[in-house]
Amino acid sequence: QVLDAAKIEAGKFSIEKVSSDISEVIQNAVEPYLPQANKKQILISTDLYYPLPKVDLDPIRITQVLNNLISNSLKFTPPNGKVVVSVKPGDGFITVGVSDNGMGIPENEQKDLFSKYYQIRTTPHQLAKKGTGLGLYIIKGIVEAHNGTVGVISAGEGKGTTIYFTLPIVGGGQRVLQ
Repeated sequence: QVLDAAKIEAGKFSIEKVSSDISEVIQNAVEPYLPQANKKQILISTDLYYPLPKVDLDPIRITQVLNNLISNSLKFTPPNGKVVVSVKPGDGFITVGVSDNGMGIPENEQKDLFSKYYQIRTTPHQLAKKGTGLGLYIIKGIVEAHNGTVGVISAGEGKGTTIYFTLPIVGGGQRVLQ
């Protein structure tokens, strides 16, 4: 993660886009987390709209984004919770969301969520181990390298969270983050 963050900052982070089926990328990202979710008694599912347009994306990097988001949701969701990975088309873009009914994010912390080294402050439940604080920063860099955007929706502490990102339906080639 530190290397990816350094590449983003140096403007040397590159992606290799190919025309891809985003629903296939999502299914492949979710599948490895099913045993972990089952062990924690968390229902993990997908909510995919069909037919979805092909999207120009780097499948390895978008899988990295999904892995980070799914992993975070599983960390911050208590037993008997749920995590849903969804995708729906918009006007010229698709929106992918990873939602959970976990601890939520206090409103005053949401603006800093995608900042480098940022971590959610202490919570009463302490459901997760501390990380590097680079995961969401790298997600933002990857999505922006795809000409997309990232965002968060959380009604506040204890009310769950959705982290979403958009990807343009059209585009192509390689782009180096500037």
